[in-house]
Amino acid sequence: MDFLQENPVPIPRFRLLLWPLALAALAVVLLASPGHAQIMSARRMAMGGVTLMHGGPGSDIANVAYRAVPVDPRERVCSFSLPLGVIQTLQDKPTFDRKDSTFSAFRIANLGLHLPWNIALTKPKEPAGDVTLTVSRTSLLIDLGTLRDIIPTDRMRFADAMRGPAFVLGIKHAFIGVGPYLNVQNDFQLNDALRGALRDAQPFVPFTTYGLQDHGTAQAAVQAMVGGALALVRASKNSRDGVYVGVRARLLRGVAYADANENVSFTTPDTLFGTAPLDLNLAGRMRTAEQFTDGGIGHGFDAGVVFVAHGVEVGVAANDLGTSIDWKVKETRTAKDSASGDYKTTTIATGQAYTSTIPASYLLTAATHVGDFYVAADAQRDGLEQVTGHVGAEVWLGPLALRGGAWDDTRKQVQVSGGVGLRLGRIGFDVAVATNQENLTRERTLDLGAGLSWYPRRKS
Repeated sequence: MDFLQENPVPIPRFRLLLWPLALAALAVVLLASPGHAQIMSARRMAMGGVTLMHGGPGSDIANVAYRAVPVDPRERVCSFSLPLGVIQTLQDKPTFDRKDSTFSAFRIANLGLHLPWNIALTKPKEPAGDVTLTVSRTSLLIDLGTLRDIIPTDRMRFADAMRGPAFVLGIKHAFIGVGPYLNVQNDFQLNDALRGALRDAQPFVPFTTYGLQDHGTAQAAVQAMVGGALALVRASKNSRDGVYVGVRARLLRGVAYADANENVSFTTPDTLFGTAPLDLNLAGRMRTAEQFTDGGIGHGFDAGVVFVAHGVEVGVAANDLGTSIDWKVKETRTAKDSASGDYKTTTIATGQAYTSTIPASYLLTAATHVGDFYVAADAQRDGLEQVTGHVGAEVWLGPLALRGGAWDDTRKQVQVSGGVGLRLGRIGFDVAVATNQENLTRERTLDLGAGLSWYPRRKS
């Protein structure tokens, strides 16, 4: 019998539309996103990816109040890492040709989950082994063996908002600026029945619904900013101690938008291998604004406060408050035609008014000098309400810096890092190693990052 009806299922166009926005997101991440320090700063990579603040203009992407905090010359370090992992990947490029004997969907997927900016000292092992099937008329058991590791144990969620690099002009306590903005979110999950069947080798049984859901959003805009930051209280003109606040209003012009909500499921009949085939149900809804003229106007707000006292500084920031963008979208839906049984994608509306919203994110930072040690920590809550934290430390022994750190990822797995830095005048050379589990099988791997730093001039 046919295990599934032979109905053609269209490939969701959302996946194709997401790639250009994802590439734009990568470019912004590499240039400006403070949440991706493991990629672009070897110094911060060694310190667990912790958010480091130094005060003054240019330090306000994550917390607008830091624009008013006097610069700490000890921490005003410009650091970046070299794209050694990109070189490594280009030397051994993956193939996208399924007919090629070296084609590996596992490797391609892992490159998407973990951007290859740094050198991979260890790589996740590709799942291999036998798949065992146990079949009866009322039961089907699939034992994937080691392949079961690629099945997620829970929801896979991702959210990031990237701002900058921006051109900003300051006028006393106020400032204006313009720059890019990009937001990407995705939420994927299997229902308990399908996860148990694929990951835990539980048998497929009659009268049970097995399914998955995937909801993704990607949107890009250009933003004009106006705001201000000032000291509410300051101990003295020559002291950094004080209370600082900042606000930033943003006017956004939408450039491109895509979202999709896809549900795939099937319900088993009373006899799994009887005469009736399983009926696969796919329901998909997608909204797109692909032309520049489809973008409308939006707005958003950021706010922050920083407390500095006796060398200890604590910052609290709320970003993307009340953020939304208007669009003219094309809406399509994919569903099974009741007459033919085939899947069809139908355009429901064109030029339909739609307002997208971007959930707020929050950041708490803390830093201090303890003797010769510089210690920093942060806690972040993203737009999907996932909380992560970072902690790092650095100590200088003459021209040599020793660094270490740790952080928990969105799946509450603790990762560790370490590294060294060598300062020669105003130029520094940094090396860092860090663990991660950003791959399909959640295997712990190790990356190597190397880069340069530019330090402020030493006071005589």
